[in-house]
Amino acid sequence: MSAFLVKAKHIAILSTWMENQYPNDNRFQRERTAPILAEENIKSLGYRYPNTKEKENLDFLRINQDYIDLCTTMKVGKPVMTISATLVEKHIIENTPIEIIKLADCLSYQSCEHPDYYTSEAHRITENIKAKAITKLEGYENAPWGL
Repeated sequence: MSAFLVKAKHIAILSTWMENQYPNDNRFQRERTAPILAEENIKSLGYRYPNTKEKENLDFLRINQDYIDLCTTMKVGKPVMTISATLVEKHIIENTPIEIIKLADCLSYQSCEHPDYYTSEAHRITENIKAKAITKLEGYENAPWGL
């Protein structure tokens, strides 16, 4: 199994989307959730690739603080779509539920390398994101609650 550091925009989209779903709930404010999600992804990489040299590790940690800050502060509002826009920019504009679910699944997969992941706050956040996004899928509201 391999792991990679997701782009800061990836976490910015997820944390902003969740904050928009619960604007008055401090548990889901971007300033709180983005660093938790970013740090868990970093922790997973450290666990998966433990044989980095000490200097490289220090450089990696220094870069990671910039990364965490970017995840927390990057603006991901509704930019104007251009012909040269990338797929990620499309996600920022549309934030469809299925895209949010897929982004959350990807982040979870990239963050699960260490044994404590499934009891972590980051795992709870990504599961909450997916659960909320499911309720936004077309047809969810009109589907029967029970049979």
